Amino acid sequence: MASILRVTNRNGTVSFRADVRLKRNGRVVLNESRSFPVQGAGVRAETVARRLAQDWADALTEKMKDDAALHARKLKGLTVAGLIDRYIKFVEQDKKIGESKQSVLGILARSRLGALSLVDLNAAHIIAHCRDRRAQGAKPQTVNQDVIYLGGVLKCAKPYFNLCVDMTEFMQARVQLRSLGLICKSVLSVTAV
Repeated sequence: MASILRVTNRNGTVSFRADVRLKRNGRVVLNESRSFPVQGAGVRAETVARRLAQDWADALTEKMKDDAALHARKLKGLTVAGLIDRYIKFVEQDKKIGESKQSVLGILARSRLGALSLVDLNAAHIIAHCRDRRAQGAKPQTVNQDVIYLGGVLKCAKPYFNLCVDMTEFMQARVQLRSLGLICKSVLSVTAV
């Protein structure tokens, strides 16, 4: 549902504020507003600003009818590093994260991968991160830890924070990383006695 309000600003100028509020099952799932200042004077200038506000509200309402678009909008401003930070704070309320996992999550958050928006995260980015780690001298087993812990954080986004993160890109990256030899499981060496 959208409403358009005429607002007189403190400096005396006029603008129109479009408020969009969408409810699903009795809960507000989207609540956004945007102001459109009147450019010029007179009724015509106000009509143009009102029309811009109405068009923006209608477009947003139409775009947000799809659940996938709503979930993507929730993820829009959240980076991988931001999700890792939220994950650490959430988990540490109940138990302490081990030093190794804490270290790996810190490396992930500080890497180029950490700066990416969750919406933009794809298999190519994950593969590039793993190549960077291998170039820095990390062994495939160590890089595999990065991938395992990243996957754990992404999988927990839904149950912990109600964020729908698409896992298909992550799963595709894991398959390709194994085939490229960038990740592998640890091999225990057994000595014959």
